[in-house]
Amino acid sequence: MELVGEGEKVLKLASLSMSNGGSLDLGDNAMIVQAEAGTRGAVLQCIAGQIGAARNATELWHGKGITSSVAREDGSGLWGLGAILNVDAQGKAIYSVFEGEAVDANSVLVKYTLNGDADLNGVVDGSDYFFIDKGFLSKAGGYGNGDFDYNGVIDGSDYFLIDKAYLATHAGGGAAGVNAVPEPMGLGMLMVAAAVGLVRRRRGAAGGGSIS
Repeated sequence: MELVGEGEKVLKLASLSMSNGGSLDLGDNAMIVQAEAGTRGAVLQCIAGQIGAARNATELWHGKGITSSVAREDGSGLWGLGAILNVDAQGKAIYSVFEGEAVDANSVLVKYTLNGDADLNGVVDGSDYFFIDKGFLSKAGGYGNGDFDYNGVIDGSDYFLIDKAYLATHAGGGAAGVNAVPEPMGLGMLMVAAAVGLVRRRRGAAGGGSIS
């Protein structure tokens, strides 16, 4: 399944199941999967696994799973899919509205964005360096904690991705539509030397999704 659009669509689902060999191409769009308090961690883990399988194939973004043909064809290495649970360290929702859709603390959010955009706000800034530094020190996993390449660990490869995106956008190096960001702090600077609800933004829809 391919979600075609110019970054203007949101796929909003009540559930998502994918068969072996299934593929979902989000392009440069976004997806929301609405979980429950008891299932949200497992849903996030499943989605992250599907993104990792697509991203980390022999050729970047050529694998089966949840992929982005736009990231695959871009060639700059600056862009990819970020997936986070919409909850902060205090257990509260990060966003009440995401890409024009109402969400809560049980929503799993996926977005085509810059590598290193840990909170999916569209920019790489000091907050993202805080998240990766914290994740590195605590050995926490997940994209929101700095595992930007979905390989299960936070290491120099992840710092390379966030530094590359930061430097490109901060120096006006070619990431169109992204604002310059403030100087990052922390460890990062040391590294620099099925029925689906397909909706346009600001329109709500929900359903279950099965991809084969």
